[in-house]
Amino acid sequence: MQRWGLPVAYVPILKGKLGEFLALEHASREVQSQIRPVMEVVPDPRDVLETFCDHAMDRVPNGMVLTIDCGALPPVRVLDGDSGGPMVR
Repeated sequence: MQRWGLPVAYVPILKGKLGEFLALEHASREVQSQIRPVMEVVPDPRDVLETFCDHAMDRVPNGMVLTIDCGALPPVRVLDGDSGGPMVR
């Protein structure tokens, strides 16, 4: 399969939790170059969207493209002061 001129061998669907972000961060460069992860943002009563965004910014390797699945989140404002739903964030 080819996307945007780069070969993609594997598209894992991962829960957007710390363990999955750590696995991406510590994967070899070869593995990083051959995957395009789909990260699911799962509903959680805690500050899940803010935590997800922090993990994504701090742990996803430079140049890696993520697909984000926000389908399980409510389509309403989820953060104090946020002007839109999860897709705006």
